[in-house]
Amino acid sequence: RIRLHGIDAPESDQSCRTAVGSSWPCGLRATRALANRIGRASVTCTERDMDGYGRVVAVCRVGGTDLSRWMVKAGHALAYRRYSEDYVEAEDAARAAKTGLWQGTFVPPWDWIRSD
Repeated sequence: RIRLHGIDAPESDQSCRTAVGSSWPCGLRATRALANRIGRASVTCTERDMDGYGRVVAVCRVGGTDLSRWMVKAGHALAYRRYSEDYVEAEDAARAAKTGLWQGTFVPPWDWIRSD
């Protein structure tokens, strides 16, 4: 298992709220969006670190597209500033466009996992 460098996405069972307060399965959608983006393509990863669970932390690409940047820019994940500021600009763009998570309200994944 590989953890994508510099981002944190909602957990698969995490829900978020739209601007009008409706619940939506943001974690499940983030998981599916990444799976659909990859499809049957080859993924290449460059290891950057190991996390506390022994997983490789890597920058992964499909056809030259940095999957972490794509996830954040699409609003499916947040820049994980605690470990990297590589994707802050992509997060700012998603927030400005009110895309994905930014369409309403959500608990950041790093806080949600602690409150579960």
